[in-house]
Amino acid sequence: MAQSTTTYWNALAAESCDRWTSVAGLDGMAEELMLSLDPVTGEYTRLTRFLPSAVLRIPRFLPLRPHHGRSV
Repeated sequence: MAQSTTTYWNALAAESCDRWTSVAGLDGMAEELMLSLDPVTGEYTRLTRFLPSAVLRIPRFLPLRPHHGRSV
């Protein structure tokens, strides 16, 4: 069975806001829009957008390269 398809529409237009759903585990941080789904294999294509309220957490000290006891 082939994947489902949808005709083109502007996914970011205000009229499309009801098509977006929260991403499980990322409530309030990201939303997804299902573009196609193959019910036999479970394969799907989705569009994901991160909301302005999403926070990216980066470790305070992120090594840029391995340290081998030499001065950099």
